[in-house]
Amino acid sequence: MDKSTPIKINRRLHWFAVLTAFVTFLLIGLGGLVTSHGAGMSVPDWPNTYGYNMFAFPISKWVGGIFYEHTHRLLASAVGLMTTILAIWLWLGDSRKWMYWLGVTAFLGVIAQGILGGLRVTMHMDSLGIFHATIAQLFLVLMCALAIFTGGLWAELAASGGHDGSHFHPAHHRRDHAAPARRAGDS
Repeated sequence: MDKSTPIKINRRLHWFAVLTAFVTFLLIGLGGLVTSHGAGMSVPDWPNTYGYNMFAFPISKWVGGIFYEHTHRLLASAVGLMTTILAIWLWLGDSRKWMYWLGVTAFLGVIAQGILGGLRVTMHMDSLGIFHATIAQLFLVLMCALAIFTGGLWAELAASGGHDGSHFHPAHHRRDHAAPARRAGDS
């Protein structure tokens, strides 16, 4: 991308990235409910739910810890789908190469999270839950970064700095480049 070419902002892409970050935030909160209610092993099989296809599990059986664990799985599936759409959209619709790679990283990250969550269930290893939760928080940071980088403020900052936004430094983007003058008697 030519450094003098302004970044074109796709508002729909930006708001989809914001929505994906928000749903990821909700997913982490739901994961916290799974942990705090001791519901991590309430559904002993994966990717199925008590032998049912996960998406066809009867609502009447969503009781106790099963409710938390199964809802977490369904929301995780939604985040996986949204991340896949976001990665493809970035690949097809964003001219910044580094954004393409962030989308690929997000896609691979959400796949790794799904596998890690599944292994935690199938291998009956509570210790994997620690890694699952830690990577989830890192994934949220990545989703928030994508939401910021697809937005107008980032493009404005990049344009004012004469670069593509990949090397932002706050000191270079202050609106007032000089300290305000002090009047006599000010402390």
